[in-house]
Amino acid sequence: MKMSEDHTGTVAGIDVGGTKISIGLVDADGRIVRSARYPMDRREQASALGSIDRALDDFMSGGSRSAREPLAIGLCMPGQIDPARGAWVHCLSIPIGSEVPLAALLQERYGAPAFLDNDVKAATLAEQRWGGGRGHADFVYVNVGTGIACGIVSGGQLVRGAGNYAGEIGHMSVDPSGAPCKCGSRGCLENIASGGGMISRVRELLPQFPDSSLHGLERSGGLNSSAVFAAYRQGDALAAKVSEDAVAALETALVSLVNLTNPQAVILGGGVFRDEWLAGRLREHVAAHSMPAARKSLASFQLSQLTASDVGLLGAASLAWEGIK
Repeated sequence: MKMSEDHTGTVAGIDVGGTKISIGLVDADGRIVRSARYPMDRREQASALGSIDRALDDFMSGGSRSAREPLAIGLCMPGQIDPARGAWVHCLSIPIGSEVPLAALLQERYGAPAFLDNDVKAATLAEQRWGGGRGHADFVYVNVGTGIACGIVSGGQLVRGAGNYAGEIGHMSVDPSGAPCKCGSRGCLENIASGGGMISRVRELLPQFPDSSLHGLERSGGLNSSAVFAAYRQGDALAAKVSEDAVAALETALVSLVNLTNPQAVILGGGVFRDEWLAGRLREHVAAHSMPAARKSLASFQLSQLTASDVGLLGAASLAWEGIK
C-alpha cells in the first residue's frame, strides 16, 4: 500500500499472529501512514496478552500527538472471536483457553473505541473495502497460509454463522480416510494444503525419499511451501507428491465452495499463493468442474490485490472504520 505523511483521521490496526504482531495507522483510503512489527510470545495465554500490551504501548508512545490518538482501534487474531462483546473466546494456535474482553480493556486503556474479529473475517472486510471485493455483492476470500480459512460475503454482508465461526474450510474433510486432525476429523484440507500442513507432510515423508532435495532445505531452514512447489517443478518426487496432493485438495474444496456459495468473485490470499501458477491451476479446475449455474455467475477468480504482509493490518483497520462509520 502507498505510504502517507498525513497522520490525521487514522485508526490503529493490530494484526495478532502466532509469531508477530503488526500495528499500523491507516486512513480511510487504506493508506498505511505508520507501521511497526513486534514479536509474539505464545507460550501461554498470559505471555501472549503481554506481548500485545507491550507492542501497543510502544507503538502508541511514538510519532506525533495525533498518531497517539487514533479515532478507533481494530484488532484481528486467529481463533473464535465474539465481535459483539469484543471478546477473544478461544484459540488453538495461540493458547487462549479462557475468554479475554480485549475491546473493553483497550478502550479503557487508550480512550478510543476498540473492535475485534477473526483474522480471516477481518481480511475479507479489507478486501470488500479496499481490495478485490469492491463492486461484488457476493464473493469469497480464501486464505491459504499457515492455516486455511475463508470469508464469505453474501448480498454485501459478511456471513458469520451462529457463533461467528462460518468459513472454517480448513477443517473440511477432503480425504475421509486420511490422517487424523487435531479437530477430531480425518483428512482435513488444512493438514494437506496449508503451508504448515505441507511442511509437516514433507517432514513426515522425508525418510521415504532419501534422494529428495528437500533434505537440504530442511537442514538449512529453507523449507516452505514455495520451496516445495519449486522442487516439484524441478522433478523432485517427494515435492511432487506433497504438491499434487495439496493442489487436488484445494481443487476439491474450491469447487465445493463455489457450488455452495455461488459467488461473483473468488479472491485468493495467503503465503501459499506466492506461486501464481497455483492460482492458475485452481482457476482452470473450478471453471471445468463447478456447476454450470455457479460457473456462469463467477465473473472473477483472482489473487488478492492487497499486499500479503499488509492484509491483516488492513483487515484490523477495516474493523475500526466499520465500527465508527
